[in-house]
Amino acid sequence: MDNKWIFVPLAERPEYKDECISLLNKEWPRSVVQREASMKRSLNKTPPMSLILLNEEDHRLVGYAKLCTLPNNSDGCWVESVIIQHELRGSGLGRVLMNFIEAKANEFNFNQIFLSTEDKEAFYLKCGYARCPPVLNFGANAGLFAKRNLGKLMESSNSLDSQPSVPIISSTLNRNLPQPVVPPPPAPPPLPLTLQKSNACESKKSQKVYMCKSI
Repeated sequence: MDNKWIFVPLAERPEYKDECISLLNKEWPRSVVQREASMKRSLNKTPPMSLILLNEEDHRLVGYAKLCTLPNNSDGCWVESVIIQHELRGSGLGRVLMNFIEAKANEFNFNQIFLSTEDKEAFYLKCGYARCPPVLNFGANAGLFAKRNLGKLMESSNSLDSQPSVPIISSTLNRNLPQPVVPPPPAPPPLPLTLQKSNACESKKSQKVYMCKSI
């Protein structure tokens, strides 16, 4: 690693918390209260943990990321909220940050990293990531869900949902009662062409892609 960077858990440098919140909210706006609550759950020295990248010379905040466990995969970890200061983008620092994240994941004996993105797939492909099926994850709430064993509970629920449903047979009394005839509602008018194009663009922008990498 380049020795001009400092990569540490935010828990070791809590004085950067407010700056991290500001950085995240510029990219993904949320209320400060919500952001503080989320960050408090990841203010740890083990996953789920917030991590920061600092410039060694002036100790300026360069980037941020969050490393979390996965509920049903002890060998894999989940990375989210990966971000570089806007004015520093395009200079290779995103790759530097990902290299540090992968090294940190190795320290905790993870051998796979999973993440999702809506608009940075090309960047992650260059970093060696590939598309994968959706992954069950709880982000910074992973510890809470693990304590309550909710990951396996959700898996069981999904398994039950996939079972064929049993048809409900009406009783003889219900079958003999006259059924009211309700006319179908009229079809809604078509959207204006400009709005259709806008919706199509929004749909493309918000398409989430899951990716993973063996480390």
